[in-house]
Amino acid sequence: MGEVTLRPVASLTALKAIIVVWDLAFIAYPIWLATAHFSAVLVAVFAVVSLVVIAAGTFFGWLGLQMRVEVAPDAVRVYYFKPGPIVIPRDGIAEVRVGPMSRGGNYSPYVVMIDGGARMVLPLTSRTKDQAQQQVERLQEALAEVAPAAR
Repeated sequence: MGEVTLRPVASLTALKAIIVVWDLAFIAYPIWLATAHFSAVLVAVFAVVSLVVIAAGTFFGWLGLQMRVEVAPDAVRVYYFKPGPIVIPRDGIAEVRVGPMSRGGNYSPYVVMIDGGARMVLPLTSRTKDQAQQQVERLQEALAEVAPAAR
């Protein structure tokens, strides 16, 4: 098999709704200022600031909608709120296990490296340890299905 893509367990529908509400709120703010009879300069400044905030929020929301883990023959690529992936070379992976996150009480799969380091696979984060263990199993299956690149 050439490549396996793993997506977050939770639906991204809530994130889509947040993006829409974010955009509508920041579109409405300059309009509200204009109807409240503030000065035209103030309304124009807030309109420009709102457009910048809308663009930034939509961009980061789009990045959030693109969250995924791609298991390829040469590397594991983790897409998580960054334009480019975090690349973990396949030949450096020793094992995959569950670990707690530092905040929030959630659990995330960890890719343990041969050199002893570990990398969290954040798109596969879950609320409970059992759910995270299922995610670890999915990642292990994907690593087993995709044959490593020949050297």
